[in-house]
Amino acid sequence: MKKIIAMVAAVGFVASSSFGAMLEQGTRELGVAGQWNRDSVAGFVSFGQFVADGLILGVSGNGGYNDFGNDADARTWGGSLFAQYHLDVGAALVPFVGLAGGAQFMKLKAAGRSESDTGWFGEGQAGVKTFISNNIAVAIYGYYTRSDKEIFTNKDELNRYDYGMRVGMNSYF
Repeated sequence: MKKIIAMVAAVGFVASSSFGAMLEQGTRELGVAGQWNRDSVAGFVSFGQFVADGLILGVSGNGGYNDFGNDADARTWGGSLFAQYHLDVGAALVPFVGLAGGAQFMKLKAAGRSESDTGWFGEGQAGVKTFISNNIAVAIYGYYTRSDKEIFTNKDELNRYDYGMRVGMNSYF
């Protein structure tokens, strides 16, 4: 946690002299993000467009891996639609809140057998985007995801929920 706070402070310091991109209607955003925790890693790619000042709608794809040890692992991939609202505070540091929903596919291999499942999920997000130039922002945000099936891995077991932090970079054009 201390590393995340130090990283946010350092990026905020660098961005304090930068100009934030105008998050206006018509601007497009291309993003990449990652999450990691004690037992898994995942990557995300997203594309969206601001449909109103501060409000972006878009699509996101993801893939993830969890190694349980003892020749057992889980792989996930999926896609979602998302909406994020950015609060214009007149600075390079832009807070935002978001909602996402989609489908996630999970394939589990363990003890010489394989099983898979697909579930629908909803997600809440809250974080900040720190602009390091007019067109580039670093995003750090927390999330909580809930599914109708056990498609997420937490503490080496399958669950209907997931939560944590993601870090990413977004480009605006």
